[in-house]
Amino acid sequence: MTKARTIREEQSVESVIDDCIARCPRVEELWEGWKWRLSRGPTKDATAIDEERGIWMIKTPSDNSHYGLPTIAILYRITATEVDILAIKCNDSN
Repeated sequence: MTKARTIREEQSVESVIDDCIARCPRVEELWEGWKWRLSRGPTKDATAIDEERGIWMIKTPSDNSHYGLPTIAILYRITATEVDILAIKCNDSN
């Protein structure tokens, strides 16, 4: 089992998440789950944007809208010990 990487978020990411949580409080749980998942398997089901620099992107399932949740796209960089979340987009389901 691999050791979990530390998650770091850019300040702009925190702002987007806070705004998204204000519109849909369940996003807080969704976001905590994504951070847990990315810390343990950051390349699983993700798309390499620049594999040489460790830049990846992942999106939440598009069927989130069935549950009243937004679709979230996450851009991040992976190192041996960290996942740096560089940018995020939160599309409301409504």
